[in-house]
Amino acid sequence: TNMSDMFNYCSSLVSIPQLDTSSVTNMNRMFYECRSLVSIPQLDTSSAMYMTSTFANCLSLTHIKITNIKNALSFSAVKLLSKESLLYIINNEAATSAITISLHSYAYSRLAEDADVVAALANHPNISLASA
Repeated sequence: TNMSDMFNYCSSLVSIPQLDTSSVTNMNRMFYECRSLVSIPQLDTSSAMYMTSTFANCLSLTHIKITNIKNALSFSAVKLLSKESLLYIINNEAATSAITISLHSYAYSRLAEDADVVAALANHPNISLASA
């Protein structure tokens, strides 16, 4: 249930295999400082209560699939987040109250006004985007 700091400071890590995270409650700093990490196949966050700094300083992260988000999510250092990844996260949310996805300012400027992202957000009123 605790994957806190699991890959913390794995600076050479580029990708990870599929992990069953459906029972994980603590993902704090799970990928902290994984500067070479490019992709994460899927993270089920249905049980996650703690996700502080999960993706902090993941400067190369582009592709990630996250399902069942219920808490605020920060990609403040994830400059290259793909549109497909953001859409996947929005379209597979489980928010029961309003939550914010914080994006790096460059990612925010690329994605916030994209027609597909705007449409996805309209269909998921509990989710909003912010520039970090």
